[in-house]
Amino acid sequence: MDLLSDDLLYCCLARVPFASYDALRLVSRRLRGACGSEGYARERDRFRESLVVVCGGSDWGYRREAWLLTPDRTWLARPALPFGRDAFCLTAARPFGDELYATGGRLRGYEASAAVSAFDARAGTWRECAPMLQARFGHGAAALRPKPKLALVAVAPRRRRPAEQRRISVTQKPLLVVAGGYRDDAELASAEALDLVTGRWRAIAPLPFATCYAAAAVVDGRFYVAGGAGPGDGRLQMWDPATGEWARRADLPQSRQSAAAVVVAGRLSLIGGLLDLGETASVIRYCPTSDAWQWGEDARAIPWLPKPRSGATAALLADGSVLLVGGGSPLVCRRDGDGYRAWEDVADLPTGWVRWPGAATVEL
Repeated sequence: MDLLSDDLLYCCLARVPFASYDALRLVSRRLRGACGSEGYARERDRFRESLVVVCGGSDWGYRREAWLLTPDRTWLARPALPFGRDAFCLTAARPFGDELYATGGRLRGYEASAAVSAFDARAGTWRECAPMLQARFGHGAAALRPKPKLALVAVAPRRRRPAEQRRISVTQKPLLVVAGGYRDDAELASAEALDLVTGRWRAIAPLPFATCYAAAAVVDGRFYVAGGAGPGDGRLQMWDPATGEWARRADLPQSRQSAAAVVVAGRLSLIGGLLDLGETASVIRYCPTSDAWQWGEDARAIPWLPKPRSGATAALLADGSVLLVGGGSPLVCRRDGDGYRAWEDVADLPTGWVRWPGAATVEL
């Protein structure tokens, strides 16, 4: 290994599965340094893996542990959250960055947190970010980049050409949007956005209907908040970054809270959750184009769960399969061509199953 040039070493290391890196760092000082080098990072960009990080949640207490699901469906321990929490959001900044953001959450004593922690999954380190403007748990969060805006720019006069104005496209900064939640025995309507470039929070227009334990996701550049408890029960609310305003979309077929959300083929799917009569195994889908919900089994869509559950979180795997964790043993729904197979069991988390954990996909 000492005879290899740095470039050749980076080329070899970039092809090694990320799950093996902790062991590689123990082999020699040179490998440990190479794994953290800029040359390796550039080479690794060609061989990135999409992996899922799961952390936090609650069982008989509030958990801190973090785990990475490897391609062979085993759990690899990662550095724990700065403190235990549940009912928080773990959001990937991808494709705007490689970090995951843990926002808010519920602490001991039913206290809401405003803390924000960013996880560099490649380096395996957490850092504290600017806190949210309002403490909250049971909220919704997602990252998006507003579509470019057209702006008028004055062009100075040139020889034989008068001054003129031209329209140019101005790229907008990526945002992490947070909305709703619970604090002080009340549902929240407030919403805010973190500028992922400057690291600063700003308030945005509040939700028309306060809600907590709602499902949230970005579809076609717009931020959707579906269902939840409180005034937003059974409602679908959409924030358009182009206008900065909320709009009400088609109501859910039934009231639903504590459901997992995932976007597949441009449609928002809500998996499980709590209905008026208890937990459900059903999956419903929303099509933004037709502004309509689809209810019932569909051979090409994500199938219903084997058993009812709530308090779960969903994340997409590299092949388009859906991972569901929380509220029961982990499950995976494998992608099969244009459709999905039945749900299959995945190895339990080493700490046992939890409710309301955070889960997000990261590229390493």
